[in-house]
Amino acid sequence: MVFGKTSVLLLRLLFLSTVFKLIDGGSSHPFSRVSNKFSAKLYNKIRTFPSASNIFFSPLSISAALGMLELGARGNTKVQMDSALEIENMTNIHLNISHVLEDMNNVINSFTVRITNRLCGEQGFSFNTSYIKDSLAYYGAPVGRRDFVKFPEESRNEINKWVEEQTEDKIKNLLEPGDITTSTILALVSAVYFKGKWESPFDPSQTRKRPFYTANPRPTLVDMMTQTGLFRHIYSKKWQASMIEIPYDGTSRMLIILPDQQDGLSHFESEFTGEEIHRLFHSMQESALSILTVSIPRFVLENMRIDLKEPLESLGMTDLFSSNADLSGIGGTPGELQLSKVIMSPMQRKIVIF
Repeated sequence: MVFGKTSVLLLRLLFLSTVFKLIDGGSSHPFSRVSNKFSAKLYNKIRTFPSASNIFFSPLSISAALGMLELGARGNTKVQMDSALEIENMTNIHLNISHVLEDMNNVINSFTVRITNRLCGEQGFSFNTSYIKDSLAYYGAPVGRRDFVKFPEESRNEINKWVEEQTEDKIKNLLEPGDITTSTILALVSAVYFKGKWESPFDPSQTRKRPFYTANPRPTLVDMMTQTGLFRHIYSKKWQASMIEIPYDGTSRMLIILPDQQDGLSHFESEFTGEEIHRLFHSMQESALSILTVSIPRFVLENMRIDLKEPLESLGMTDLFSSNADLSGIGGTPGELQLSKVIMSPMQRKIVIF
């Protein structure tokens, strides 16, 4: 079985799955099902926007960033957020996210993950002491205060500097000129950095030029990495696609989904749900390892920057971005604080797979 035929899925779903594994026992984290459902919903919204081509995002980072807001949401704003995030029936979502973040950053991991989330509000705004305390306790994230009115660009530079420090200079210039303006009230920033080595490295001598199929019916020749080894895989009749697991050294893994047909992306996307990926992943863990030949392209994704405002609004978080926002748990009165931008950018806007 060769997983290299329909490359567009590798690009569009990279890092989409958020099936978390506990370090000590290998059982799935209770937050994984919720996150997978949110991941699928968000992906299906992002892909409909005209600017969407290749898509890269981390559901954990976005869930954690929005969780910081949900912590202070009240009334209908909280109801909308809980529904969009799929957390209506989950007790203590913040504690669950906190445990996942701890697992991801466990010192025994042999890969590097940096997930940076930050809330920055206008300095004249009065934050609730309890919110500041809980934000630090659950997310390890302080609430930053900036003078957006007088110094929007200086504030942007200060936020970028903080992100650089938190990610060991791996993420630079996260916010671009114009992201912070004099009308900004609250800025939420989410950044992801990941670095890992394959458990079974691809031999560079086996890399060959092979056809690379995208939405364009005419293939492009690209460098395709190939190896034969033991892998877990499973087939989804619903998706008319196969899924394979390629492990990194440690507890992380990449899941690649490949349709049966070269033009099978549209069918897959029409059937794609978090429940199905959750079911497939757990069925895969019960399956035996098989000897497979796997081919995936070497590639670099650059300028992968997504403004999540419209996708989140389309998921039902409409109050959050309007004067109807009730974030009074953060501070102030209902309508006094609202979200202006949600900018997500991964690892210095460059992703390299090799």
